[in-house]
Amino acid sequence: MKTVISFNTINRSTSGPGAFMRAAKWYWDEVTDMAAAAGFDSIALSMVPDTPNDARNGAPVCTGALNSQYGSVPQYRDFLKEHGISSVSSMMISGQSMMDTMFENGTSMNEFFQLFYDYAKDVCEALKTLGGTFLIVSPTPAIGPLIQATGADDRKLEQFFREAADCVNQIGRMSSDTGIRTCVKNDFWTLLRGRNIQNFMELTDRDNVYFVPDTAQIQIAEADCCALIDALTDRISCVIFSDTRYVDTTDNYRSISPEYPQSGPMQRCYHDVGYGSVDFSRIYTRLQQHHFDGTVILESRYSLDVPRAILRMRTFWNRLNK
Repeated sequence: MKTVISFNTINRSTSGPGAFMRAAKWYWDEVTDMAAAAGFDSIALSMVPDTPNDARNGAPVCTGALNSQYGSVPQYRDFLKEHGISSVSSMMISGQSMMDTMFENGTSMNEFFQLFYDYAKDVCEALKTLGGTFLIVSPTPAIGPLIQATGADDRKLEQFFREAADCVNQIGRMSSDTGIRTCVKNDFWTLLRGRNIQNFMELTDRDNVYFVPDTAQIQIAEADCCALIDALTDRISCVIFSDTRYVDTTDNYRSISPEYPQSGPMQRCYHDVGYGSVDFSRIYTRLQQHHFDGTVILESRYSLDVPRAILRMRTFWNRLNK
């Protein structure tokens, strides 16, 4: 198995530690050096739609930022290689990021899927240049904001679910033409949460659309990761190892900000990999039983101590894989 470190370990959206530094290019350059020093030679990036505002950011968050901060996408590739990173293995896009951008721009939700396809195409082209393999897609916004935008109507949500599958099929065909695999991610706060991913995958083209299990997201949604691996094993070539102790006792997944719980006994969703309650030994063994030899993305999502999280991920993998 090949390991990749996710830069989604860093939370770009909140006022947590280092909030002001995260807008600076030098901060991300230093994180790149840290990742290489910890023995990782490939990274995963979480991307937002390209807008003039995001393109000014020092963080590698959209294609415009790569162009403005490094000169071009090929020059970003060269920069990474000079700093010990051979490739960007994967880039992730999300329906929630798309919806956030549309809200800022005052765009109608009727344009969601066309804009989401354009967003995927833009990121996929950059990913190909950066030597990547996987376009990871979280295809619907969070349930709470989506209900607000479309009305609390089961029929409308079911229609959106099916239209999302149609859009992912188009993205899958587009990415396949460039040698990139489209992999669907089932975040606990989207319409694909937990076991719903199986219904979604039945609507997608098995030749062009794959599944990427995300261990923390699956556990929070009270699904069995190993059972999903068993059911969809022939469509898995990439796995995200993330960790959590969070138990959703308040239906927080339907809230406006599900990753930042405001009620209940627990108000932090994620932990550094190896410091939560996910049974990685069981999941790793199950992957081996299915002869999985793909990519494992290590993601200490939204860590409170990024340098320590990077070292912890290396230590975690060394111990799990010994």
